Amino acid sequence: MRWLAGAAVAVAVAAGLGACRGPDSGKRAATPTTARAVDTQEVERLLVATQKRASPDFDVRDPSCPARVVVSEGATFECTVVVEGVIAPYTITLKQVNNEKKTGGYDLRPSKAILSVPKVVDFVKSSATDPTARVDCGPQRVKVLDAGATFECHLTDKAGDHVVTLSVDDVAGKVTILGAT
Repeated sequence: MRWLAGAAVAVAVAAGLGACRGPDSGKRAATPTTARAVDTQEVERLLVATQKRASPDFDVRDPSCPARVVVSEGATFECTVVVEGVIAPYTITLKQVNNEKKTGGYDLRPSKAILSVPKVVDFVKSSATDPTARVDCGPQRVKVLDAGATFECHLTDKAGDHVVTLSVDDVAGKVTILGAT
């Protein structure tokens, strides 16, 4: 079995989510906030809409943010959303805060890589020399992993069974094949 040397691909379901600010467009108008606390229910709705845009074929639900976040420019807090039954963490940053007008915006970014397992399977298959190869990366449709983490998929081809080790290069979801045995 031969592998493409240094093969890598972005397989994230959260690709392009950096600086996502609204469910309807790439730009978000200023959002009313209180001078004291962020409307975390609004952030939760925005988080679900953002992740659904990135992964329309996946079940996205159950957002969770802290109950009370004090409004200040650059303040960050952690929220989560469940994607296909897997908890995916996000970092939310407040920006363009105007306490006088009580407006501001949100910058939502995944804290970990949110990987589409079907895309990983396709990537591993495309790297194999046997077009009839079968790949199994586990039962979940989504993997949520730290940058630098490794995971394994199993490939079966005409030459036999192989364990393929992959590395998550960054939170954007770039994955590299490290090798196969």
